[in-house]
Amino acid sequence: MSKIIIDIIIYVFAAVIFWYYARMIFGSPYKVITQLSFVFIGYAALFGIYQLNSMVLINIGYVVIHSLLFVFIFKTKFKSAILHAVLLPVALTASEFVTIILYSQLFRTEFEDFQSSMITYGIENFISKLLYLALCVVLVKIFSKNENAKSQNYLSILLVPLSNIFIMIVFRYIIYKIEITSTIYYLWLVALVLLITSSFMVFVIFDITVKKTQENAELRIENQKYEAEKASIELVKSANEEMRRISHDYKNQLMQISNMDEVDEIHNYIKPLLSEVGAVTKVGISKNPTLDLIISKYNMICNNNGIELFVDVKSSNLSYIQDYELTSLMCNLLDNAIEAAQSSEKKKISLKIVAKNKLQDILIVSNSCDTAPKHKSGKLLTSKPDKQLHGIGSKSIMRVVKKYNGVYDWEYGEEDKIFETTIVFPKQSIIDNR
Repeated sequence: MSKIIIDIIIYVFAAVIFWYYARMIFGSPYKVITQLSFVFIGYAALFGIYQLNSMVLINIGYVVIHSLLFVFIFKTKFKSAILHAVLLPVALTASEFVTIILYSQLFRTEFEDFQSSMITYGIENFISKLLYLALCVVLVKIFSKNENAKSQNYLSILLVPLSNIFIMIVFRYIIYKIEITSTIYYLWLVALVLLITSSFMVFVIFDITVKKTQENAELRIENQKYEAEKASIELVKSANEEMRRISHDYKNQLMQISNMDEVDEIHNYIKPLLSEVGAVTKVGISKNPTLDLIISKYNMICNNNGIELFVDVKSSNLSYIQDYELTSLMCNLLDNAIEAAQSSEKKKISLKIVAKNKLQDILIVSNSCDTAPKHKSGKLLTSKPDKQLHGIGSKSIMRVVKKYNGVYDWEYGEEDKIFETTIVFPKQSIIDNR
């Protein structure tokens, strides 16, 4: 009975280590409770296989079940899933092998003695799992694609499981010097469980701290970017107001000149000027001042970069979105569009905001893009070297979409080489939320 209790605790701990490893390296689209539920189901199956006392079946079971969890729960590619499904059992076996050798040398015991005493059996297994946890942390640092996580110093954190291993060894010396009663045995078991739990909790708290630090850094960068966008839009606003004043004066003068029928040459000269000045004054096309300023800004940028910009925002203007959020959303979308269009052959961008059945607003930004975007499980991946910094724009877009209960989607046409982003905002849900 005691052995089964120890084995169950060990498998629960191993399951949590696997979950930590998979989540840190690959992430998952599912909620934590869903991830843990499937991981525990998988390890319950492994525990059942363990009862058959066949090392071949146990190793096969680890590879198969780990591969299934990697592919279906953590959305890993098949080859990568197989690699890590094999790597983890190797790390586990190595930690057990090292533990047995060290334990034998320290206490002068034979291999067969590990099964004779439940305390010896428990200490040996708990020490091996702590070593396994330490190995997994090292592997996370090696394989994780999270640049912020890779830059963290894990050496100081690794002192926790190593210190707990030392404490367990001291336990072993103390236990063999006193008479073991059932009360002492179960107290010892609880102490070991608490030691293991504390080791893992240190890593969890460390992970949460790292993510919070990263989120705060991203928010600071996002705020700085918003302030820069706000400043540039203010400049565009001032320029538009000045241009509107100038164009108004010029139009009045040119209209008077155009009424002078004596010289035909004057007419031929003035006609193109009238149309050009008239085009400059068309800044109020959406009846949303913030959106109009954003469009004016990017119209200037596109003109300067030889990009053709088509805008259709007459049927809807997203006026219910806060100005700073609309600025963040539109600037990030259009910045991405300009970056792709600028290096394309066609150099075209289209911005449309249309109302559908008075219940939804559909925002569509499409641009020419000669190279298909990289993505993983439908999530776009940046090709820039500073992945953390350049992922902030996408997170800013998704934050606004989520707040207003929107639905985000994208597609790329291989034939026409057009990348299109579509965001649907349901008006009724926005009204309800307010």
